[in-house]
Amino acid sequence: MLKNLDQPYQPGSRVGYQRKVKPMMEPLDLVVTRAKWSEGRKSEYLGRPYLGCRGTDGTFYEVGRMHTGFTDAELAEFHSQIEPLITEVDGREADVRPEVVIEVEYEEIQQSSKYDSGYALRFPRFKQLRPDLDASQIDSLHRVEQLYESQE
Repeated sequence: MLKNLDQPYQPGSRVGYQRKVKPMMEPLDLVVTRAKWSEGRKSEYLGRPYLGCRGTDGTFYEVGRMHTGFTDAELAEFHSQIEPLITEVDGREADVRPEVVIEVEYEEIQQSSKYDSGYALRFPRFKQLRPDLDASQIDSLHRVEQLYESQE
């Protein structure tokens, strides 16, 4: 926790001038394989992307789904890039052509049977769009495995 030193001490967890700082691992460049429409005031946007890394055979393996990190402007930009790539819609979820690359921050990597990669990013957050990269240049499953092993 960080505290504003210009403010007096006040006990409690929601005093308004303290910030929780979470350590981040090395960011990954990942492709969006699917997306889900957001909820609430942002419900018209595809704002919950599923993230994929590249396998040695060119297949994309999902390593999680991101929920946070977009500003309103970034979400609108992301949505405008993803929407034309929709190939199929099932309820609130859409499959997309894997063309949009984003840089993702996260706290750690854990093993997971939920995703076909066998791994899941813990608390992934949007860092930036990567229009300078295409899907063939994203981080590999091997890189995800290396990062997983390095955190032990």
